[in-house]
Amino acid sequence: MWSHFYANDSQLYISATPFQAVNAGAQLVGCMEAMAQWMASNRLKLNQVKTDFMRCATHRRQHQLCTEALSFSGATIQPSSTVRDLGVILDTELSFGPHVNQLVSRCFHQLRRIKSAVRALPTEATKTVVNSFVVSRIDYCNSLLASAPQYQLDCLQAVVNTATRLIYAVASLTEFSI
Repeated sequence: MWSHFYANDSQLYISATPFQAVNAGAQLVGCMEAMAQWMASNRLKLNQVKTDFMRCATHRRQHQLCTEALSFSGATIQPSSTVRDLGVILDTELSFGPHVNQLVSRCFHQLRRIKSAVRALPTEATKTVVNSFVVSRIDYCNSLLASAPQYQLDCLQAVVNTATRLIYAVASLTEFSI
């Protein structure tokens, strides 16, 4: 069993074969109960409502995943198809498809918002705004996408291309107006 702890977030990981899945679930619940007891002894409370869990497998092995819920501290927790881990959306196949889709959607949303105010900004300010609200989102945890399929990378490239066109359209408008 592996774990990661952050300021207000804890993650537990366990690896198991399909035949060990029931045992792994019981082991995971036991660890979560021990963590809840430790937190209670330190005047902290574990929020069962925000507790998520996911079972992962390759696309070909998805049908072998157990679909049973886990019972933890009186709450029944259904397995999720996606979970958020430090801002990255993980899916059961670890394909990052939902993460890329949401990232592209949010970046285009920001670009539309920036476009509405771009004429009032100098070129350098536009570059800073685009870098702050769009490029920084694409750069965050981008190493996870190293083995992503080309079509997902193409979607991200479309965001970068649109951001570049937005910046340089502003630059060319400024040059012509001078």
